[in-house]
Amino acid sequence: MRKRKSKRKGMRKSVRKSMRKGKRKSMKKNKRKNMRKSNRRSIRKSMRNKKSMRKRKRKSKRKGMKKRKSVRKCIRKNMRKRKSMRKHMRKSNRKSMR
Repeated sequence: MRKRKSKRKGMRKSVRKSMRKGKRKSMKKNKRKNMRKSNRRSIRKSMRNKKSMRKRKRKSKRKGMKKRKSVRKCIRKNMRKRKSMRKHMRKSNRKSMR
């Protein structure tokens, strides 16, 4: 039969001492307090990450829109250029025909 390890063995001496003095309750309380603190911190962190993710998503969406807008603009510009060029060619052709 294996000897079961006592739970108190792994604890530091000072902690063991304080527990003997009846400070076990306060230690538990502090532990709970710290847990709450760390939990709050992690929650805040995750919220911040969510916020930044949302921002990043919005930014990328906007970026895509911008790109498309500029492409459309470019196409329109080229169309206008072609149209004016045709007009110009027609005019010059008429002149040369005379």
